[in-house]
Amino acid sequence: GSEAEFGIVIDHGHHRRGLGRALMQALLRGAAQRGITRVRGDVLIENQAMLALAGSLGFRRVAHPEDLGCLRIALDIPPSAQPAVVKA
Repeated sequence: GSEAEFGIVIDHGHHRRGLGRALMQALLRGAAQRGITRVRGDVLIENQAMLALAGSLGFRRVAHPEDLGCLRIALDIPPSAQPAVVKA
C-alpha cells in the first residue's frame, strides 16, 4: 500500500479548541479516499496533547530513527475501512 507523511501546526492561541482532532479526522478521511494505507508523522516528545490525540485515534508510537527528541506515530488504514475510516 501507499504511505503518506503528515504534519500539523496549530498556533498556541488556538490550542484546546478541537482543531487538531478536526484536522486529523479530515486528513485520515482524505487519505482513505485516496487509497493510502498508512499515515505517519513525527511528534516532539514534550507535545503530550498531540501524542494523546494520536493515541485516541489509534496511532502507535515508535522511536524516531534519527531524532531522540521526537517519536514517530503511525496509523495503518485497512482497505476494508476505506473510504469511511473516520466519522466526523
